[in-house]
Amino acid sequence: MEEKREGIQKKIYDICFFMYHFSKIDVQFIHREEVLSIQLYYEAIPAFMKQSRKQTETYMYEFLESQAPNCYFYYTDTFQLNYIGVGLWDRGIYQGAFLMGPFLAVVPNDIFMQDMVHVNHILHQDKEEMLHYYNMISTIDPNLSKKMGNLVVNLAMSQFQEVEAIYSKERSKIKEEVHYVSENTHSYSEVEARFEIERKIMEHVSKGREKEALEVLGTFFFDASYRMPKNVLRVSKNLAFTFNTMLRIAIREGGVHPVYLHRISDKFAILIEKATSTKELEQLQVLMIKEYCKVVREVSTEGYHGIVKQAIEYINLNFSKELSLPFIADIINVSPSHLSKKFKKETGFTVTEFINKKRIQEAKRLLQISDHSITDIAILIGFEDPGYFTSVFRKLVGITPREYMKVYKKKD
Repeated sequence: MEEKREGIQKKIYDICFFMYHFSKIDVQFIHREEVLSIQLYYEAIPAFMKQSRKQTETYMYEFLESQAPNCYFYYTDTFQLNYIGVGLWDRGIYQGAFLMGPFLAVVPNDIFMQDMVHVNHILHQDKEEMLHYYNMISTIDPNLSKKMGNLVVNLAMSQFQEVEAIYSKERSKIKEEVHYVSENTHSYSEVEARFEIERKIMEHVSKGREKEALEVLGTFFFDASYRMPKNVLRVSKNLAFTFNTMLRIAIREGGVHPVYLHRISDKFAILIEKATSTKELEQLQVLMIKEYCKVVREVSTEGYHGIVKQAIEYINLNFSKELSLPFIADIINVSPSHLSKKFKKETGFTVTEFINKKRIQEAKRLLQISDHSITDIAILIGFEDPGYFTSVFRKLVGITPREYMKVYKKKD
């Protein structure tokens, strides 16, 4: 009996450690008698998310007990964190459950994060910690997660086999293929063409011209295989890091505040390192251009100077808070009347008009992608009175928020 128990325990350990190193996500086993619980974590979960995770684990464990041994359970919680659960049976008796996750099914962008903050009622001081956590955990394609579920079911239903690796003792006799690159292989004209394309992309991105930048990107393919034939992915990642830095410089020159530079470049640096194929890196390059251009269009202060530039930067970073001309003037240490005159002269708007314009821009985006109520959106973007929000929206857009939402969804 004791030998049988040890055999089951060894199987549990083997599967947990195998999946932990194979999948690069958290893996644990919850035992029915709590005599054997394994927790292998890559990232520490934020304190304010621990209760949700505990509820997820309990629910999955109990759900799997009523399912067939050949099933796996794919579960998504309110944070859009995904988990895979597989039950373990021995002679028809439920022993416990393997739980893998959390992981993401999509790359988290600003809209995604805003939605998570609202749905889960996250406090302002916890936003940065949650963003960091989302950026650190893995993003797994649904097709791959399905294969992972199938794999664990098969491991749980069969005997885990120890294997022995056999290495060649005659490695020195194997002729290593060495690739040399002569100067003629990649001509100076090709190098010049690459730099010219990069210059054009930077110019378009610095102005927020997404379509033009993507068109230029589509005209050039760089073969990374010649640099390090046996590690094309590593070379491609290095090139992607360079591309990320290049775009960061471009939007800084385009008048984007350093706060945004830090957020977006760090986000893509993490995604680049987590990429598992050159195809994924190619898709990331397109996404980088789109998001960097979007930042320029939304928050660039190019063309503005002095106190006006400072005021716009503050509004861009704090539009969801309570704002007013006197308050902003005090922040940047000028008189309200002086700021009002300069602001109107350079932007063509009063400070209040500019704040409302920024808030309505964000409202339109939320109306397009979220299921929040009109009242919730009003509060999210800084309007305390939903009626006033509707009035301002109608004035700037021409229709009410509800009408805008209907029109947009009809287009879809």
